[in-house]
Amino acid sequence: MQDHHEVTYILKMKQDWNFLTGCTFGATDDDPCLAEYFETRKNFYASNGNPIAWLHSAKPSLHLPETYMTVIPFRFNGFRAGFFEYVSSATPNYLTVNNVETHSKNNMGTVEIKSQDPFQIPLIQFQLFNEHDDDLSRMVQNLQYVRKLLNRKPLSKYIEEEVSPGSNVTSTADLEEHVRKNAWGHHGCCSAKMGSSADKMAVVDSKGRVRNIKNLRIIDISIFPIAMGWFPTLPIYLASEKLADDIATHYGR
Repeated sequence: MQDHHEVTYILKMKQDWNFLTGCTFGATDDDPCLAEYFETRKNFYASNGNPIAWLHSAKPSLHLPETYMTVIPFRFNGFRAGFFEYVSSATPNYLTVNNVETHSKNNMGTVEIKSQDPFQIPLIQFQLFNEHDDDLSRMVQNLQYVRKLLNRKPLSKYIEEEVSPGSNVTSTADLEEHVRKNAWGHHGCCSAKMGSSADKMAVVDSKGRVRNIKNLRIIDISIFPIAMGWFPTLPIYLASEKLADDIATHYGR
């Protein structure tokens, strides 16, 4: 199993973002920004929440940029339990840069069935940052790069404080520890990879059929052999369309 690794860099600014004044992100019935969106379809709610984004390469360089960096004009620590209440209650004077590190060589993650009860949650172990990959080093480099980029004039005069990792977290060892504790992801994939019959790790064939089990197919993010690019949405759509056509053809439709 694989995933993309993400960690955020968060600043508290001296001034609020005017375009977020009064916004509660739909957490209250009287959200003025939501009312404005329904009327005009033109405010911040009409966007994906990321006004600025770019690609970046850490070292050692790959054949293409492996990190997607996006600016988020509110305090965001990742998609965790209760994150929406946390975001909607924060004051509108934070700046977050989310670093999405992709193209990892780490495929040591596992999904283990612990019970015959299909409703029992399996044991999921991502096994991040093993000694055989560069992921931890790349994520530390990304934080160092963003910190240096933002803490310079003219932007620096608008910064009140660094919230995460925190201005006291400066050494490589401390940044590594911060990443280990705070890294997250939501693109878990590749636990039931597609492959040929010669591949002992392949769970499904090219038509999504589970090997050695009749009338069972898998059509989701788990069938990819390796994690996809920066975002998996389009590959999932394409794979779903292709495998849906295979099923329809099989049943003569």
